[in-house]
Amino acid sequence: MGERKTNQVPDKQAGEWLDAFRRFSGTLKIRVNPMFMERKTWDMLSGAGHDMRIRIYFGIEDGPSGKPVQCAYAVATVPDSQGVSRDQAGMIFRLDPVNRDFSSETGKVKTHIRDWNTWRNDNDPEEPGKNKFPTAFLLHATDLSTLFMKNNKSKVKLDFGLESDVNLLMYGESTGLKTADQSGYYDFSSPCPPYCDPESPLNEW
Repeated sequence: MGERKTNQVPDKQAGEWLDAFRRFSGTLKIRVNPMFMERKTWDMLSGAGHDMRIRIYFGIEDGPSGKPVQCAYAVATVPDSQGVSRDQAGMIFRLDPVNRDFSSETGKVKTHIRDWNTWRNDNDPEEPGKNKFPTAFLLHATDLSTLFMKNNKSKVKLDFGLESDVNLLMYGESTGLKTADQSGYYDFSSPCPPYCDPESPLNEW
């Protein structure tokens, strides 16, 4: 077995986090949707050098059955002079199985993010633990580079895991197969709060 990369999580530990979240999600009144990032989305959001970090925001919208569903949006960021990753809200993609450009629908994105934060901060005794979720995660550019470039993935999956709080795992489609080129699981553990852009128009909740 090769040496694990920065932020790479052992398969057994990742599996435990994923299983714990699946049990936890069964207590929620919302449906948690699959999330994917396509390489073309990463290319557009990360810049030509692929060294920019990407922030993933979560939202809630009405589902076709009337049950609220979780959604996710990716936004480009640029570091300021203090190293804070500032959202570039003019470039937003929705992380459905086929990513969709939502750059012209900022109002809808903001509404979904606001509804997510209202939900996760509501102390409903029948749905405890919602504040284990963050508003967003800031993804590590080097890990994304490993998945997309070194492991030649055209699409990677994002899944919630649960340790003491909800975290975010990203992995290529070959994960779980006992092959030499298995891409592995990566833990993107820079949640907002505290790793937020306080001046972002997407953070007005």
